[in-house]
Amino acid sequence: MSKINLLPWREELRKQKIKEFGQYLAFFALIAGVIVGIVHLYHIQLIDYHTNRNKFVETQTVLLDKKIKEIEELEREKQRLLDRMLAIEQLQSNRPLIVRFFDELITSLPEGVSVKSITQSGNNITITGEAQSYARVAS
Repeated sequence: MSKINLLPWREELRKQKIKEFGQYLAFFALIAGVIVGIVHLYHIQLIDYHTNRNKFVETQTVLLDKKIKEIEELEREKQRLLDRMLAIEQLQSNRPLIVRFFDELITSLPEGVSVKSITQSGNNITITGEAQSYARVAS
């Protein structure tokens, strides 16, 4: 007698193909999830790297700002010292003139004339004083 297969083979084949499709779908979903996870971790690492780099740049900027302020303060101090040196040099160069001026003032003032104040503004010298009589000043 011949063998006849009465089992629903098409139904079994369809179930087999659906099962294989589900397995492939799960496998590719797992692979896609792993890839998405790896990409996500890579992006987190990039964000951390750039965050750390930004913090470094900010701290360096703060340090450089402090150094710039120090340099500006040193330049102001240097300018103050240079101005002071210039004033001292001018006083030193005028020193013989002042001595000569007072020496000549003493010899040219007549008796009976007293000096109250001497002021200088630029090249002008103002002498304020008193005399015992106008005749002594006129001489």
